Amino acid sequence: MPFFKKYMQSKKIPGIVIILAHIISWIGVLTLLNFLSPPFPKRSQNDIYTQILIILTIISFFYLNYFFLIPKFLAKRKFILYIIIILFTIPLFTYTGEFILYLNRTINTEQNATQRESEFKEFREQHPHPPKKSSASRGFSIFLITFLISTGIKMTHEWFKYDKQKREVENDKLKAELSMLKAQINPHFFFNVLNNICSLARSKSDKTETAIIKLSQLMRYNIYDQKEDKVNLKNEVQFIEDYIDIQKMRIAGSVKISFTKSGNLDLFSIEPMLLFPFVENAFKHGISYEEESKINIDLNIKENQLFFYVYNTVNEANKNEAGKFKGIGLQNVLKRLDLLYADRYSINIKEENKSYEVHLTIKL
Repeated sequence: MPFFKKYMQSKKIPGIVIILAHIISWIGVLTLLNFLSPPFPKRSQNDIYTQILIILTIISFFYLNYFFLIPKFLAKRKFILYIIIILFTIPLFTYTGEFILYLNRTINTEQNATQRESEFKEFREQHPHPPKKSSASRGFSIFLITFLISTGIKMTHEWFKYDKQKREVENDKLKAELSMLKAQINPHFFFNVLNNICSLARSKSDKTETAIIKLSQLMRYNIYDQKEDKVNLKNEVQFIEDYIDIQKMRIAGSVKISFTKSGNLDLFSIEPMLLFPFVENAFKHGISYEEESKINIDLNIKENQLFFYVYNTVNEANKNEAGKFKGIGLQNVLKRLDLLYADRYSINIKEENKSYEVHLTIKL
């Protein structure tokens, strides 16, 4: 059931659900009380007061168990003591109800014996076969059912609270783990970018100033936007483009770099820095000035799915270094994908002698 599934996954326990459970339970208990009670002759005012006292006794037992006995004993795993108290409490409340009925009969007899005797005589003529079940047995059944309902609602409520706390702990753990994984990217990433700018400065390139501006944009995104759980996909793509622009400033023209994108990026969000490690890896390990190098990156949005493709050449000079991404770097990315998207992503990595390809699909 979609509604129940959505409710189970919600972060808050709606108090209205618990209140409704109490209301429905009391309707059921009072209906059962009326059903199990034998038919009576015309009720006097004392009979009505007696019925109210019986109902208040049942309510007292219900909430004694709900607010005191369960939290004090059952919730603290004092099972034997809880059972002993319940085995004592149910008969106690049963005979309390019997005592109230006894007082009512006594008062009615003393106040208007002749009229009541006439009413009971007429009643016996209309009901020649009264219920065989004793009043005490009926009372015990009522209190036993009340106990079961009270315990059921309370335990369900406590389970929801425990489940909520468990999810909060898991979410906190998830956030801490994701923060740690993001932190593993940052130092390595900025170290590489600063090395690129340093190379431009040594060659006294006119592109140095532009590279510094690009770096400031990258840092602004990294400091502010990366703290968010999700960012607009357009901003994430802009971050990748700025990084590629910095790389192009230091790379020789013989290295062929292609980055294409398609689809409406504004409509979707993504966790920050999730795609970037694949791009960074392509530049770090896919460029050689001695052999032909090529980097192709394609990002396509189609039918609420993100298709991300990265291709880079692998040359003999950097083959050993490229293999390192298969270790901590790739594990880092896959761990984030597992934590964030679970069964909503697929990835296929194809490594050949002189090329490395990544096909990543994410359902947004």
